Amino acid sequence: MELKIIAKTLPAEIKFLADQWGWNDTEVGDKVLYWIEQMKAERENQI
Repeated sequence: MELKIIAKTLPAEIKFLADQWGWNDTEVGDKVLYWIEQMKAERENQI
């Protein structure tokens, strides 16, 4: 369930890279991980 939410809310730039290079590409994975960390930090700051 969480993966579906993440996939739906990813920025268009990351989705575009994933379409070009594939979801297993290192650059795509790095950008997804960085984005998740940023979203997590934002949530923690809101609490």
